[in-house]
Amino acid sequence: MPRNNRKQALGPGQGHGRLLPNDIGTAPGLLFTVGGKAVICLPGVPREMQLMMERSVEPYLRAEISRREGGVVILSRTLRTIGIGESALEERILDMAHGHDNPTVATYAGSGECEVRITARAAGGDEARSMIHQVASEVRRRLGAMVYGEDDDTLEAVTGQLLMRAGATLATAESCTGGLVAAAITSVSGSSGYFERGYITYSNQAKQQDLGVSPDAIRLHGAVSRQVAIAMAAGAARRSGASIGVSVTGVAGPTGGTPDKPVGTVHLALWDAVHCSVVSARMKFGGDRLSVRQRSTKLCTDMVRRHVGLHWAEEIALSGEQTHPDA
Repeated sequence: MPRNNRKQALGPGQGHGRLLPNDIGTAPGLLFTVGGKAVICLPGVPREMQLMMERSVEPYLRAEISRREGGVVILSRTLRTIGIGESALEERILDMAHGHDNPTVATYAGSGECEVRITARAAGGDEARSMIHQVASEVRRRLGAMVYGEDDDTLEAVTGQLLMRAGATLATAESCTGGLVAAAITSVSGSSGYFERGYITYSNQAKQQDLGVSPDAIRLHGAVSRQVAIAMAAGAARRSGASIGVSVTGVAGPTGGTPDKPVGTVHLALWDAVHCSVVSARMKFGGDRLSVRQRSTKLCTDMVRRHVGLHWAEEIALSGEQTHPDA
């Protein structure tokens, strides 16, 4: 056995601390106190560390807080938003985020998303949850459809749930994202119930052959244009038989930009074959190639979420499900 693995079998002496189990790895965690302060050591592998935090560290911290503060309960809820930057988000809830210490409201920026974290302290869990609910309801009222979920919700999963409940199917047509939208949608277990297929049509020839995009549309407007994005989305829906086709075409960079279409220019479109509707958007993203592709993927997925939540509400209602209040 390698020395590094043998070392992982060692633990503190009796009364000096305890090991934290690692259910999916070999390196255990360690918890001990120094000068009345808790010291917690965890392995650096993200998946292992996250699971140990959930199963061992968080319960320990909650118990310690309750013991030291006479049974006070501290609960948090995270509202997940998309389509708004952190500064604009904070402006909308400025009066809630500042000057209040219970519940507290804080904003955090992520990759193409922002979070609103609400934390309450109370004598019991029900009271804390009630306090959080009141604030969360007001945040939702102010932000509307920009709130897509809570806590562990992901944009892909929420979008998939709406598609499933509506009985709708989806096909993707991608150029600059190279399949990232399809990968995001299919990262959710059960996505075969609503995802039909994905087309990666990077070249102009592929757009014409696989999606039926008119050569004249590309010649007159360019591959990165509203007209071509709509034609790609329509082609994806028609050729796959999906209810909805969604597309993205853009200049991810760092090369390929022009004065009219600089790097970061992205066109997205959605074609709804059932409701005979079209949605399109032109964006200008900053950042490097990876950032442009990731943000385009987020926005494309969110376009589907918003459209299905709004235009397929009747189908969702007939399925016996309630439309998500964020949709």
